[in-house]
Amino acid sequence: MDPVCTAVIRRTVTDDDTALAVGSGSLPVLGTPRLLAWLEAATCAALDPTLPEGSTSVGTRVTLEHLGASAVGQVVEVSASTAYVDGRLHRFTVAARHIDGVEGEDERPGKVVASGEVTRVVGGAEPAPAISTDEGALRAAVAERQDRGMNRKDAIVEVAKLAGVPKREVYNLVHGGPA
Repeated sequence: MDPVCTAVIRRTVTDDDTALAVGSGSLPVLGTPRLLAWLEAATCAALDPTLPEGSTSVGTRVTLEHLGASAVGQVVEVSASTAYVDGRLHRFTVAARHIDGVEGEDERPGKVVASGEVTRVVGGAEPAPAISTDEGALRAAVAERQDRGMNRKDAIVEVAKLAGVPKREVYNLVHGGPA
């Protein structure tokens, strides 16, 4: 299973962040386009440390409910956490909430002002296999998973996926057949 990636970023709403300033409305409150940019930045901060050298990611799908207004001067905490991973596709749950109180003193989470999902697709350099494709390493990886209680079939499937080799190849190594 892929690790859960998370990130939290705090921003203070300024005049430049308002709907009026970004052209998405006429009110001097946090504009949805700016909020979306902050949420996408949180997904990047969560995912980027895990990317192979030379890779990047791009946002491809967003669902967002902007539930409440944030006035100029309001501290907003945006967060992103892995919800689903399938190869190059990474889906994050995202949220934004007010931080109430004096920052660093009596601060506490306030109301949720946005929630949704952001999907990113990784591109660039091909990731290195998580397991060596050496025959001994493949056998050892299957045995290790079986020792932890995984059944042989599931262990073979997982090892093949992590090593980037066909399941049949791992099966044959484990069962003594031709690789």
